[in-house]
Amino acid sequence: MRGPVYGVPGGTITINVGPNDSTIEVTDPTTQKSTSYKVEPGKDTTIRLPHAPGGSFVRIQVGNGLHAQFILVELIELGT
Repeated sequence: MRGPVYGVPGGTITINVGPNDSTIEVTDPTTQKSTSYKVEPGKDTTIRLPHAPGGSFVRIQVGNGLHAQFILVELIELGT
């Protein structure tokens, strides 16, 4: 699984997953609720990041148990 290490709250990012993964789980750092996204054909899937404060880390996971892989994406606030 590959993806960026930074994202904007409420924005989108693209995650690239392996051929055996069917869903991506995104965990909101403020509520600890997970949202599941079906992996699109071609294995590049666009997901929406939760609206959480800057500096929070969003856990993005594929697989379960010993086969689980995850990355952490830090949410950054953009100045205006």
